[in-house]
Amino acid sequence: MDNQTIIQLASEIAGRLPAFSWSTLVIQAALMLTAGLAGGILGGYLSEKGKNLATRQDIGQLTRLVEDIKNEHIREIEMLKSTHQLRVAAIDRRLQAHQEAFALWRDLMQSLETENAVKTVVKCDRWWSDNCLYLEAAAREAFSNAYWSAQIYGQVKRRGSFSDRDSRVLTDRLQIMAEAGNTIIKAVELPGLSEAERQRATESVASV
Repeated sequence: MDNQTIIQLASEIAGRLPAFSWSTLVIQAALMLTAGLAGGILGGYLSEKGKNLATRQDIGQLTRLVEDIKNEHIREIEMLKSTHQLRVAAIDRRLQAHQEAFALWRDLMQSLETENAVKTVVKCDRWWSDNCLYLEAAAREAFSNAYWSAQIYGQVKRRGSFSDRDSRVLTDRLQIMAEAGNTIIKAVELPGLSEAERQRATESVASV
């Protein structure tokens, strides 16, 4: 029951008392005052009750939100740890694969204008099928594009005569092949030494 309703009821009760009586006026005033106080107290109580309920609901929602974020963070950490462990476990094999890919890329470039070009492309394709998962994504794509470009390059060259379009194809394929070597190198390139690391290395050598 709100404040306005209580005041209205008090007014109705006072209106039913005998008219033009001092006692009536006193009673009416008392009822109005009591109604006002009761309404204020009740309204404050209900308002505070609502705040407490809202606060408990907010705390519950915040608690669930924090738990969800924490659980998601834990899952991400575990996934990163698993990925890191896998990468570390295969690091020697991965380095070896990139070295082999680089060596095959050099064979591919050197045999490009020779009769061994087709054999080298086949050799690269077989190696890629057996080892591509050990390569970094960029190196894997670059190596594959390189030997397929070598195959297309050889097919165009064997025609004997070239149109303007053929010349553009040859130029584009040479560029793809040439860029593959740098991509393979960058995939396993170690960061340079910092100034502090160079200083420590110099001091270690000097102390020997």
